[in-house]
Amino acid sequence: MSEWLVTWARTHAPALAGGLLVVVDRAGAITAHVLPTLAAACQYADDVVAELDPPDTTAVVLDAAYVVVHRGAHYAARRGGPPSRG
Repeated sequence: MSEWLVTWARTHAPALAGGLLVVVDRAGAITAHVLPTLAAACQYADDVVAELDPPDTTAVVLDAAYVVVHRGAHYAARRGGPPSRG
């Protein structure tokens, strides 16, 4: 499902000395973002998918070995619905 993003990350993304890599594919435009913690990376991936609206958007979190450790999910798809805003 997200193998192309792992392949892209191995050849185009910044080297990971620490942190995790969030790779985003928005209708073919791929970007990468390094975040310091798993919680921050997962939140970012979820936010991107929720704000940019699938199915044209995919976000995955990769560890230093380029293993997918999280797939971004829209808030409505997760148990509990959207996060509380206050």
